[in-house]
Amino acid sequence: MNIDLLRLFVSTFQKGSFAAVALQLNISPSSVSRAVANLEKQLNTRLFQRSTRTLKPTQAGIEYYERIRTILDELDNLHEDIKYGKDSPSGTVKVSASTTFGQRVLPAITKAFYEKFPHINLELSLSDNRLDLIENQIDVAIRHGALSDSSLIARKLISVNYFLVATPAYLDTHPLLTPEDLVNHQIVSFNYSDFRKQWHFTKDNSTKSISITPFLQTTNAGMIRECVLQDMGIALLADWTTNEDIAQGKLVRLLPDYLISGDTPQTAIWMVQPSRSYIPRNVLAFTEFLFNHFNN
Repeated sequence: MNIDLLRLFVSTFQKGSFAAVALQLNISPSSVSRAVANLEKQLNTRLFQRSTRTLKPTQAGIEYYERIRTILDELDNLHEDIKYGKDSPSGTVKVSASTTFGQRVLPAITKAFYEKFPHINLELSLSDNRLDLIENQIDVAIRHGALSDSSLIARKLISVNYFLVATPAYLDTHPLLTPEDLVNHQIVSFNYSDFRKQWHFTKDNSTKSISITPFLQTTNAGMIRECVLQDMGIALLADWTTNEDIAQGKLVRLLPDYLISGDTPQTAIWMVQPSRSYIPRNVLAFTEFLFNHFNN
């Protein structure tokens, strides 16, 4: 089977448009459409559902894409082995992470990774929404808390604790001594359902739940941190977000004798990948580097 035809199918799947592929390759959209139709004829299977405005992959198209992409990745790996040697994988790895984790944690990691693997390029998508890995062609995602998609391959990177924090200046005029005192405080919180209604305080195997009414809610941990640093109130944030500020005296950890959480404890950060049998060497190099960074 023609390798160029398979690559054209992969590009069409990824871009979701005959016209976009045609523009990239400097050919006519009808040429792309005919080529894909020819592949479907060879396979005796419809790979895309077509309408005047949309192009959607069928289930067979999705499965074929996953298998063919793996085969083409392996072929590219073979070419790169010959070009650079087996010890120097190359190519692009697409990574998804939350905005704050990407901004605060990943820069140092990517710098160290590039120094070890100079021929691998990283494409980082930072979003506070959980992007679909298949639809967005993401190789690796870094996700927080409970994992809802059991089809993904997941490895735990780090355990996470949540700290109640505020600035010394805010606490000078708004002291907090007990969980019940929160009713008298300005609260900045995530607008996720797990965080915006109540927080749970556990001590000596006893848990009390405190209702909260945030005056400001957002999806972004970095935004919450900045608001708290501006003396705007109290927040419940992950330790990796606040450890440096606490060590520098910018923030104070409140009620440290309690284990504090939202409705669903967000106890870990995970590295997840699509479920596929063969992982390209450049992706494997990144996942092993990332895992070892947090676990060595």
